[in-house]
Amino acid sequence: MCAMPDPAAWVLVNPIAGVRGRPRMGAAVLAQVLERHGWAVHTHVVPTRDEMTRRARQAAEAGVPVVFVAGGDGSYRAAAQGLVGTATALGPLPLGSRNVLARSIGLRPPRPWAWQRSWARTAARLARGRVVLRRDVGVLNGLVFLSWAGVGFDAAVVHALESQRRSARGAVVLRYAWAVVRLLGRWPGFEVRRPPAAGPQWMWLVLKEPRYAGDLVRLRAAITPDDGRLAVWRVPGQGWQGLLRAAWAWLWGYARGSTPYLHPLPTPQTWQLAQPQPVHLDGDPLLRTAHLQWEVRARALRIWGPG
Repeated sequence: MCAMPDPAAWVLVNPIAGVRGRPRMGAAVLAQVLERHGWAVHTHVVPTRDEMTRRARQAAEAGVPVVFVAGGDGSYRAAAQGLVGTATALGPLPLGSRNVLARSIGLRPPRPWAWQRSWARTAARLARGRVVLRRDVGVLNGLVFLSWAGVGFDAAVVHALESQRRSARGAVVLRYAWAVVRLLGRWPGFEVRRPPAAGPQWMWLVLKEPRYAGDLVRLRAAITPDDGRLAVWRVPGQGWQGLLRAAWAWLWGYARGSTPYLHPLPTPQTWQLAQPQPVHLDGDPLLRTAHLQWEVRARALRIWGPG
């Protein structure tokens, strides 16, 4: 009788995600715990999104069952770009600034007052885990996203935050709030030619996951990760006017159970803007474009989580 081979995993580390040093430390603890549970583990530090995608694709081609990603939502997205449509699962590790995908499957960042012990318990749950979801991915101009893609003000803030970043960020909520204050008063909105939209638009957000702004805001949207659909939140306005409308829509949705300006997005669909605008995918400032082609790939990505 032949012995069953050990389970195998690659751990990909984004060294500038989240609090300085945490992704490397968390990946090292995970690797030790996996090995104690009989896994064969290879760890790779990947400093760029292109390298993250390339390594994930390489793991899938090698038949590795799961690729764990130590980082945040942008890191998960980059790895997913190389894993969509394969049998290799993505294991999101909540070690970035915000971790919406990891939170959605019940994984919380480790407690800061007992960091190593807390994270070791999470690692043990993952070592005994399984594929918990076959998830849809959104596709914009050939690039995948897992939770949301933003056009307009929100994307302008993300672009401003990330433009000079070269190291671990930290204090992400305060930095985001300061970028909002700096940009808000002078944000002119953007014009949309197709589909028709009257007047300037403040922000359009395409959703696969109703947890928004790093899980600080939850929109009332009848959408699930594996239903084959996208939703769009179209907020009109400029500057403070747009922010007040977005806040009103969120509070109204909280009180009434459905969020104004939020609608299903039939796909495939093409948007044409009057001028190129900043776009972000899962918090990653990847595009500045006036032509946006939306699609959805149903149940195209396996997600590994605690069993």
